[in-house]
Parts: sequence; structure tokens; C-alpha cells
Amino acid sequence: MSRKLLWCLLWLFSAQLVRADAPDAAELVPTDFAFGRSVELLEPAQPMAAVPIPVDLYRDSRSEGLFDVCVFNGQGQQVPHALQREVTSGAVPKEDRGTAVPFFPVSVQNAQAPLELSVTITRASDGQVLALQSGTKSSAASEPPVAKVAAYLLDVRALQQTELGLHAARFDWIDAPDNLILPLSIDTSEDLIQWQPLQVDGGLLHLSHAGQRIVRDRVQWSPRKAAFLRVRPLSLPSFPAQLRAARVEAVPETPAPDRERVAVKAGQGSDPAKGVYRFDLGGEVPVEELEVELPEDNSVISGELWSAARADGPYQRLTEARFYRMLSQGKPLTGPRLRVFRQRARFYELRVDRTRLGLGAGTPVLATYHTPEQLLFLLRGSGPFTVAYGRHQVRRQRFEPEELLGLLPPRPEGGPAKPARARLGDKRDLGGAKLLAPPPPEPPYKTYALWAVLIAGVGVLGLLAYRLARSDS
Repeated sequence: MSRKLLWCLLWLFSAQLVRADAPDAAELVPTDFAFGRSVELLEPAQPMAAVPIPVDLYRDSRSEGLFDVCVFNGQGQQVPHALQREVTSGAVPKEDRGTAVPFFPVSVQNAQAPLELSVTITRASDGQVLALQSGTKSSAASEPPVAKVAAYLLDVRALQQTELGLHAARFDWIDAPDNLILPLSIDTSEDLIQWQPLQVDGGLLHLSHAGQRIVRDRVQWSPRKAAFLRVRPLSLPSFPAQLRAARVEAVPETPAPDRERVAVKAGQGSDPAKGVYRFDLGGEVPVEELEVELPEDNSVISGELWSAARADGPYQRLTEARFYRMLSQGKPLTGPRLRVFRQRARFYELRVDRTRLGLGAGTPVLATYHTPEQLLFLLRGSGPFTVAYGRHQVRRQRFEPEELLGLLPPRPEGGPAKPARARLGDKRDLGGAKLLAPPPPEPPYKTYALWAVLIAGVGVLGLLAYRLARSDS
């Protein structure tokens, strides 16, 4: 019996030390967190809801991986929740090169004479261009006209699958000239009569300097179904090179989640003299794509991107690329947008190769893109539900998203079960911004007192053990 009493005393003593060092997460209340946002359900009540996480929540979080985020019901009780990081996106896989499609040149007559050219445009009553024809003002001195390609028609009927929409096109040119900057206009049609314009991202780019080349031969747009594509140059009456091949990419037309864009200028920690520019996102924002925006038109740089959780590092190398900003006919061409493995970092560095002239005057901008993560939680109890966040040294556990999603009953209409959509309201104070500050260091006397208690406790337990051993003998 005495030995059992001794072990009980040891266990109780250890437990009290642990409790004194780590607060019990089960006892947390909303005011234990700096801020909160109310939850507004956008669909009829279901067992579970999902809300996208805004950017400022990452910036107010004080725990790597958002472990200081908690969900409370209207009674102030914690409810089971999980962080869903992987969100289905309709983005085109990087390795997708597309499908080769037939193409047909649409030619116009363009005289190759050193005289001033005149252009005749034939239009329909609705303003649609039916034909373009050019010639010299002095026909007597002109050479025989030479056909120039003013447009290409792409036959994409083979890609007209019910679930797919055209998303991008890639062009292979024969003897494309150097220093080519050519924005494109692309239209869609079902009958080669009615045409609808696309909002095209980017254009053609062929640059050569000091033995280095930059080639951009791909343009993209929001997924769209079509039977034919018409490709035209925006800044020239005809293409300066002949098309060798065309490939078109198609993806499911399911709308992709809207991506969040976070853009910051280079700031503290930058050293332009050494070609180092540092960017602070304000929090560990998840990143899927990166883009460097140069301050001056007609600029190109070679550089590396690095990331770190803290300003003083350690920094990890992400990628190396050439970044550019070109201006053609008032339309900028920038790139590239770099895809990276989904990561979380607060600080980024652009390290420019200054042996290739640097980026000129001004301050570069780093733009990041990510699909918002989802916070899943069970609708236990009554509302209003509150997402609370912002707290140092909170120790708590949360569920994995698969654990909660697996509990949802199947939908009556069939298909996988989905949580109810919801959105967050405006940020409001709970415990206040004071909880964002790191806790002050423990006074030395507390450390000394703790060690004194430990030594005294060990001495008492040792004495008890000695007396028990003597009594047994």
C-alpha cells in the first residue's frame, strides 16, 4: 500500500508540473483569441459548413499551420473543425502540351514595294471584317503582289466534348524573327459566320540578347466551347512568320475556385546594390503561383526566388527564371507566372543576376496566387457561429478533413456529399490585439522558484522511498 501511495504522489506531482507549463486547450473560450468573424450560412442547414479563409487571417495568425484558429457556437463551445488545404482547381496541368489541330491561313495581298501602302478593308453591315487587301498607291511601279497571312483558322471540332472547354493554344512558328512582341486577338465560332472574342492572357514573345533567348508561344483564356478559332495579330496587318503547328488545350468547364492575389513591393531587408529584393507577405500565406512585376517597360532580368518563414532565414531556393515586362501597342506583356509546390512562407527574396544589367529604376512587386483554403466545421449547437483566431502558444488538436467529410450522408440527388457554403463577416475584437504580442519572458525568480519546488519535491519523494525501503527490510 505504501508503494502505491508513493507512485500516486509521483504521478500527481508530474501532472501538476505539466498543467502549470501548458494550458488546457479544452478550456479555451472566444475571448482567448484576438479576433473573430461571424459565420453566415449561404445554403440550407446541413451537418457541416465550409468557409474560405481570407488573407488577413493568415496575417493575424500566430501559429504555423493555423493551429490558433478555433470555431465556437452561439453557446461559446468549441465545435469539431478541420482545415482543408487541397481544393479542386480547374488549372491546366503543367505537363499538358495540348492536342495538335488542323489550321488554315487566311491571306491578303500585300505588295512588297518601298512605296506607301494603302489598305482596303471590306466589312459587313455589322462591322465584321470580311476581307483585307493592301496595295501601293502607285500601281505602275509596284512589283507583283505577295500573299500575306492576316489570320489563321483553327479547326477544333475534334475537341468538342461535352465536359471540356478550350483553354489555351500553343503555336510553333517557322523562322520567327528575333525581338518579336506580338499581342494576339482570338475569336470563337460555331459556323464561321458569327464570331465571339475571347479575353486572351498574353501574346507571342521572341527575344534574343547576348546569346540568351526568351520565347513565349502560349496564350490562354477562360474555358470556352467552340468549333473554330480565329487568330489574328493585334499590332500588325499580317503575321511576320509562318505557322508550323498549333496545339490547343482543353479542360473540364467546371469553374475553378477564384484565386486570391497578394501583391507586395520590395521593402525592408532589400539591398538593390547587391541585386537583393525582399518581400514580406505579412503572414504565412499559401502560395501556388508567383509572378515578379518589373517597374519599367521593356525590361528583362535573370533572377532566383527564395523563401523563408522568418526574415533572418534560413532561405530556401524555389526557382530560377527570366522575368520580363514588354510594351507593344500600349499592351503590356509580362511573365512568367511560376508554379510552385503549394507552400507556406512569409518572406521571399528576389536575387537578380546583376551581370546582366539588373532591373533598372524603381521597385519590383511580387504577386502571389493561391486557391483559398477551406475551414470545415460541424454545426453543433445553435448559432451564431464564430471563427476565432490569433493567439500565442496555444496547444490544441483538430480533425483531418477526411475524418469530417467521411461523416456526411450522401446527397439525395446522388454524387459526393458536400458541406454547406458559408462566408465570414467582418473582423471584430474578441480578446483584442494584445494577444498577438508574444508573451513576456518569465521572470528569473519564477524559474528559481520552480527549480526549488522540483528539488524539494524530489528530496521529499527520495526520503519517502528511503523510509519505505528501511521498513520493508
